Parts: sequence; C-alpha cells; structure tokens
Amino acid sequence: MDDVAAALLYGNNDRTSAEFRSFFGSKQPHEIKRPILGEELETVRAWIPVLKSSSKPLLVELGARGEALVENADAAVGALGAAQQEFRSFRLTGGYSKLVDAVNTGRKTVHGELGKLRHQPEGKGLPADFADGFFRHETRRNKKQTLDAVRARLSALTAELEKETATLAALEAKAKREEEAEQARKALEAELAAAEQARAELEKKTAEIKARLKK
Repeated sequence: MDDVAAALLYGNNDRTSAEFRSFFGSKQPHEIKRPILGEELETVRAWIPVLKSSSKPLLVELGARGEALVENADAAVGALGAAQQEFRSFRLTGGYSKLVDAVNTGRKTVHGELGKLRHQPEGKGLPADFADGFFRHETRRNKKQTLDAVRARLSALTAELEKETATLAALEAKAKREEEAEQARKALEAELAAAEQARAELEKKTAEIKARLKK
C-alpha cells in the first residue's frame, strides 16, 4: 500500500493526479490500510492487473509482489475462517460442550445424593439447603442493593478488618520481639568472644612473665 503510493507520487508528489486518484480515490493510504484483511485486501486485489499492465517498471514489480501478498492474505483469511469455525464447533458441540455437559451431569448427581442424606437417620437435623452448600452459586449482578444489606456487609467487613488488623499487630510485635532477642543473643556472643580472646591474651602474657621470672 505505502510502496504503491510512494511509486505513484515519485517525481511529482501530486495526490490530485488522475493516476493517483485511480488507485486511492479521495482516500489517503492510511485510511485504506485500517481494515486489514478486509477492505484493504479487496482494494489491493483490484489493483493487481492494473499494476502489472502499467508502463512503469516499478509499478509492474509492485504488481507482482502484491499478487503474492494477496495470495498469502487469502490463505490467512481462509485459515482464520476455518479456525473460527473450529472454535465455534468446539464450544457448541465439541469437546468443551461435552465437558460442560459431563460436569453438569456429575454436579446434579452429587447434589441429588447429598440431598438424600436429609432423609436418612444419620442426616437428621441437616438444613434443607445442605446440598447447596457444597456448590458455588453465581451471584446475580443485577441483584437489587438495599441500604440495610450494604450496611450489614460493611459491618461484617469492618469487623473482619479489625480482626485482621489485630492479628497483624500481634504478628508484627512477635516478629519485633524475636528480632530484638536475636540481636541481644548476637551481642552476647560477641561479648563472650571478646572476653575469651582477652582471657587468652592474659593467659599468654601471664605465661610469658612466669617464664621470665624463672630465668
């Protein structure tokens, strides 16, 4: 697209010339390039015979290059269409659809078996929605919000936040105590090492003095 425009404008840079308008009309190159593999492809496809029959060698060369590019683009469009169809089949009737059906069937079976527990001696006292508690339920996004419901959720979240804040403070305090204890231990170890070194030096000095006294 850009190469064709550059070749047509070479030497005169006249976008109003008949030759330039025969390819681009009233549009600019960037406007035609926007719908990739759509309008651009069909536009370039129509250019190929015109370019190849041009009296200008550069345009003929661009026509040959464009013909190969159009063939590649057609192959890409075909591959895209096939991939889209394969994806639709996978979602609607293929592996994905079968997996969803199998999962839903299994869910219903398990839900039914759990529901039966309420009617057995060992399930006495179980709530009516016992089986529902084992499965996630999608929350309706358009569920009407009420002031009391929002306040209740906010109160619960506030209580949870206060609880977690207290837990965090306790953990931080514990970590600080452990760090201080570790620092104190290291300080004592350093003090002990210094004392032992001083004792060793003192013992060495004492031995030297005793040796001199014996002479």
